[in-house]
Amino acid sequence: ADLILLDFTSPHLMPCHDVMSHLCYAARGSDVLMTMVRGKILYAAGKYETIDLDAIRFKGYAFQIEMKFTTYKCGFKIKEVPVIFVNRVEGVSKMNSSIFGEAFFGVMRLRWDGWFRKYPKPVDATSEKQTEK
Repeated sequence: ADLILLDFTSPHLMPCHDVMSHLCYAARGSDVLMTMVRGKILYAAGKYETIDLDAIRFKGYAFQIEMKFTTYKCGFKIKEVPVIFVNRVEGVSKMNSSIFGEAFFGVMRLRWDGWFRKYPKPVDATSEKQTEK
C-alpha cells in the first residue's frame, strides 16, 4: 500500500474545512510525517529510511547524478521530468570545469563504489504477492 501521512496540526493548515483543498493548496513538504510504499516505510520522523543522505558526497549537478544512481541501485523506478528554464539564454551554460570534473570523476567513483557498496533493496512486489497467497 502507498501511504503518506501529513501533520494537519500546523498553523497554516488550521482550521481545515476542506481536506482536499488543503492538500492541494496549503500543505507543504515539511508537513509530511511518513511515506510508505509497498508496505515499506521510506521516510519517517524527518529521516529517509532507505537512502542515507549523509552518505551523499556530491553537490549541484553531481548530486543529481548520485541521487539517481543511488535510487537505481536501491531498486526504485526512476522517472525524469523535464524542466524548462525560461530565463536561460540559448548557447549559455553554467557548467564550468569544476562542475564537469565533479560530474565526470563522480560518475567513475559511483560506478566503482557500485560494485562493492551494499545498497538496501525495497520490498519487491512479486514477493508481496507470494506472501499474500
